[in-house]
Amino acid sequence: MLQGTGINDGTIEVTGNNSPAAPGSATYEGSLGFYGEKGTFTNTSTGKIITSGTLAHSVVLKQKNQTPGEMTFNHYGEINVSSASTKPGNIGVYSDGYALANFYDGSKIYVGDDSIGIHTSKKR
Repeated sequence: MLQGTGINDGTIEVTGNNSPAAPGSATYEGSLGFYGEKGTFTNTSTGKIITSGTLAHSVVLKQKNQTPGEMTFNHYGEINVSSASTKPGNIGVYSDGYALANFYDGSKIYVGDDSIGIHTSKKR
């Protein structure tokens, strides 16, 4: 999402390629459930984002500039992230540290072996 509003009240299944090209290569083959730069994305109480395989992330929030809050993720539902056993490191929610990620009562993040639930690259 480059701008606007998005809502998930169903199921997003993200399956990464089990033998992807390396990040930064011309043939990068990572998989994303949601990617946002500006706006608001809501995963409702009935929304599920399920991630498996290699180089697969559920939610990635990365603003183009450093103005806090231009991208907001509101999470009420479920995120389930797991990684392929030979290639760990899939992420449930990744934020660049400027985007806002709000987790509400009843929201869930299930994290499998060798996976990351929530990562932010900057402290406020």
